[in-house]
Amino acid sequence: MGSLLCFRHHINGKRIPVAVKAYKSKKYCQETNRRFYTQVDLAVQIVNDFIPPDGVKVITLFDSFFSAEKMINKVNNKGFDYVTVLAKNRVIENQTDMNISKRIGQLLQNDALKQESFTHKGRKKTYFMHKEALTISKCGDVVVIFSGKEKEQKKIKALASSMVHLSVVEISKHYSFRWEIEIFIKELKQYLGLGDYQVRPYRASLRHVRCVCMAYLFLIYFQLRRKMNTQGIKKPLLHFRNRTAIESFQFIHGKLKTKKGIIYLKDFYEVLSKKYAA
Repeated sequence: MGSLLCFRHHINGKRIPVAVKAYKSKKYCQETNRRFYTQVDLAVQIVNDFIPPDGVKVITLFDSFFSAEKMINKVNNKGFDYVTVLAKNRVIENQTDMNISKRIGQLLQNDALKQESFTHKGRKKTYFMHKEALTISKCGDVVVIFSGKEKEQKKIKALASSMVHLSVVEISKHYSFRWEIEIFIKELKQYLGLGDYQVRPYRASLRHVRCVCMAYLFLIYFQLRRKMNTQGIKKPLLHFRNRTAIESFQFIHGKLKTKKGIIYLKDFYEVLSKKYAA
């Protein structure tokens, strides 16, 4: 998989996949006479094609790999806000000979990072944080939040955001939802078999990913219809597994009520025992 857009609604908190694009290597594109796109190109295409529901404010979350100039420009042109992690070598343009790594060193030396706490999804989080308005290469004028659980150079991250009016806590809360993308991928793999395909053709593998996403969407739809107050798809998935078991027992119980049904079951299980005998 190359890029996948996961939309999280701010009201009911459900993770909803809305777009997926498969990454094709340069070698494969050359062999099949296809146009090559980088993973950043695919992400830009997804953001460009995304049309949010009316009245919904969009905040795009992505890591340092996708914080390229073309991605930042596309998000800004669409009128979306964003929060991203900056690479440690990203240049700070409004300060002479300065990058993110050097700035973190200065902040630690001056003891400028102050402890802040907030609650995210019922869990208390405490970080050492500092906020600055900076001009970052390929990003422009942004607010940068230097944040880490410990005051150590390697453990401090720099979050850049277009939402310059927000506080350090508010921006950190927004980026905390970035982890839900990892949970979403884990659910697709663990419960719906995202990585279990055994097909080799490109089109077949892409269809498998789309079918998995469709199954996920159905479970979310079922969850919303039943008003299940739960995170993830495990509970609605267990409902269908249990329902299948109940229907099987009801079928067997109905057959046992008649002599003809008993003969049917006997013949049926005799065939199964021969088929699956060790």
